Amino acid sequence: MVKRKKKKISSLKKEKSSGLDRGVTRGAWSVVLFALATLSVLSFFEAAGSLGRIFSNFLELAFGWGMYIAPLVLAFVAVSFVIAFKRERGRSIIISAVLFFSAILAFLALVGGDAKEAGGYWGFIIQEPLRSILGTAGTAVILLAIVGIAVILGFNVSLGKIFDSMREKRRTMKDALELDEGNVEKSLPLQTELQDKPKFEVRTFQDAAKNETKRSKDGKDEKKGDEMGLSRAASATFANFQLPPADLLERDTGKPTSGDIVANANIIRRTFQNFGIDVEMGEVNVGPTVTQYTMKPAEGIKLSRLTALSNDLSLALAAHPLRIEAPIPGRSLVGIELPNRTVAWVRLRDLVSNEQFVNSDANLQLTLGRDVSGAPVYASLARMPHMLIAGSTGSGKTIALNTIILSLLYKNPPQLLRFILIDPKRVEFSVYEGIPHLLSPVIVDNS
Repeated sequence: MVKRKKKKISSLKKEKSSGLDRGVTRGAWSVVLFALATLSVLSFFEAAGSLGRIFSNFLELAFGWGMYIAPLVLAFVAVSFVIAFKRERGRSIIISAVLFFSAILAFLALVGGDAKEAGGYWGFIIQEPLRSILGTAGTAVILLAIVGIAVILGFNVSLGKIFDSMREKRRTMKDALELDEGNVEKSLPLQTELQDKPKFEVRTFQDAAKNETKRSKDGKDEKKGDEMGLSRAASATFANFQLPPADLLERDTGKPTSGDIVANANIIRRTFQNFGIDVEMGEVNVGPTVTQYTMKPAEGIKLSRLTALSNDLSLALAAHPLRIEAPIPGRSLVGIELPNRTVAWVRLRDLVSNEQFVNSDANLQLTLGRDVSGAPVYASLARMPHMLIAGSTGSGKTIALNTIILSLLYKNPPQLLRFILIDPKRVEFSVYEGIPHLLSPVIVDNS
């Protein structure tokens, strides 16, 4: 603590002694470098007078063919001085510029006919000892490595984050942005003639009562049962029943657009840094309606500090409503969900045609929709026999009920599934009147 305080006091003394803000000095150096870059370009066209000719000769002697690259390097460092707000970034930019320019000059000296003419004395001094030790090919490898290091330092990029971002973009494009249409009708044959066929038909149901025992007493009251306790008459009635085809339903429509993902991630990181919270941004999941940005806060940060900044994040991102999930269930990450600029409409057709639903052994499998990454979400009613669907007007209760009923109809024939529908309002379930799964007509009498 004492050493840290001494360092802060010494830095404050230095700032006071100079009397200038760091931003002012960086701006002054930026102007100087821009002037040198401009003077270099003018000297190439002999438009800078005698001083320009001297400067041009110096550049040619020192850098060789690299004299034409020198103005670009000077301009890059000048712009970086203006953009970089931290002293450490300024130093890394200068180091990266020197490494990059030196490696380019050495490479020119290596491949050029006359080493001193191609890379100047600077490039010749660098490449000559390397070539004598490593040879031409080994020197080229080292110089390319130095260029790569210079780029990483200059642009402050992490190779691991780049690869993670590429992998995440591929996964996002596969799972969310490109809604799969190839698996729609793998298991459900198409209905060819809707006029002459019943509304619900596709694959033939194998008699559910084939494994049950038969008992006859005195040659009458012969009974046949299956696991559901169905009668022989019912099994015979629906022996040729076919499940409904998927093409009766609509496909998913639209593609979600989440805006500039990289820019939003940087805004989130900078907003937390402004409040003294360091976070490491993780993967991004683009879903049908929201985009989830994941991040991992530094050790010792309370989650309450993150959730308290929801309004500040909403202001910085110009996004409302914004949801912070801290933590994401089953993961040591925090999720920030932003609404998409355009949303994708999730339809039932792709969900009931998915292999996960078709091949499921659960007869009471329900389709619930898609998660924040666009993956389908299913649940088994057998694991939650008591279900309450509630919500305000217009929140989607009717859509949820119809989705549940259709999920069951696309999974089970009448031999295995029977409904008792009660609809006193006479607006919810009247469309299901007449389907073979009804144990009784739709009940509308509330008495």
